[in-house]
Amino acid sequence: MSCSPPRTINSLVKPIREHLGHKLARHAGDDAFRRAFLAEVAEAAGRDFAAAPDTCFAAVRQAQLDVLGDLVAAHLDRAALSQLIREGPPAGLPVIHPAGAVV
Repeated sequence: MSCSPPRTINSLVKPIREHLGHKLARHAGDDAFRRAFLAEVAEAAGRDFAAAPDTCFAAVRQAQLDVLGDLVAAHLDRAALSQLIREGPPAGLPVIHPAGAVV
């Protein structure tokens, strides 16, 4: 019988803390709460992090969405994408298998 080496509590909890920190910080609407929470999570994870005191998450997110919208408008063939969504991919396209896949 093969057993895995024992894991410490910190090695088990650390990924949960990091995941939880990302999820809560992303969805919390209060910037002060977000900064305090991220500081706590960073400290618990042993990372050096301090959020900028003047960061407004809603403004940053809106700016990113504006850039994405501009990129879509400028570079995406929206008619072709709509057709792809409605009708699915054209028949006969080659299949590209993931690296290492056994075909």
